[in-house]
Amino acid sequence: AWPGQTPTTYVAPTAVALAAQQANEMVDQQGVVGQIVMPMGCYTEYACGAGGGCPTAMPPMGNGNPCSTDLLDSVMEHLEARDLAQTAKGLMRLSKSGIYRGPRGNTKMRDILARINALLCAQDPQVTPRCLSDIAFSLGKFQLTDNIVTEILKRVADIAKYRADQFTPNDMASIVWGFASLNVRNEPLMSVIAAEVVNKIAEFDQRQLSNTAWAFAKCGLWNEQLVNAIVGGCLSKMATFTPASLSHCSWAMAEWGTRNDTLMNAIADEAIRKTHEFSSA
Repeated sequence: AWPGQTPTTYVAPTAVALAAQQANEMVDQQGVVGQIVMPMGCYTEYACGAGGGCPTAMPPMGNGNPCSTDLLDSVMEHLEARDLAQTAKGLMRLSKSGIYRGPRGNTKMRDILARINALLCAQDPQVTPRCLSDIAFSLGKFQLTDNIVTEILKRVADIAKYRADQFTPNDMASIVWGFASLNVRNEPLMSVIAAEVVNKIAEFDQRQLSNTAWAFAKCGLWNEQLVNAIVGGCLSKMATFTPASLSHCSWAMAEWGTRNDTLMNAIADEAIRKTHEFSSA
């Protein structure tokens, strides 16, 4: 259940506000860029590595890019072998490459999406939680909004909600991030994932906590047990938070209308300690 709630006005501490303004994207532990809700602007990427790096412009993209073509061909080969697990890994590699974002005019990508949907609609699809989360996350990274994407996400949700107990924290954070990034609010899926998040909150790291908080807040879904669990998880791991994770978390709390002075003060203190790590916007 997601009880309705009217958000209250809450002004984050100056250091937290600075974090939200400066962090446009984040890099997770696997080098995956995750977008936060901020005013529209140019896409940038942070270089992977300790402490992140300075934003750089996205490289030119296009259907003629040889790297893009090679990766698409690899994904197609896995699909022809009916191997969804390797297909999902291929999509993740493509999404991380920064050389492709969208199927417009690309018949090969449209064919790939249609085949993925067909395999997911099979009577007993051989698909793991990691595979489901990778597919959702990749589609979110690509910002694909075609009708076939909607069908894929619906099927992913239908399968995932019955296997949520098998999801790892990374699986949960990735799948909800993918749905939220595409503004797809699937309450049946999010409800069961929320329950699993509460049950496994101690296993979440700072990236997974902040991405999960961002995703539920982005979808406008609020649940007291979930929020309390995330708050507790964030407080226990605050020293490990990156600037981007601090931004995600503070934004989610403001979006939820949840005022927790202990958490916000901890975020502000950590942001001040890590001021040197923030990018200069």
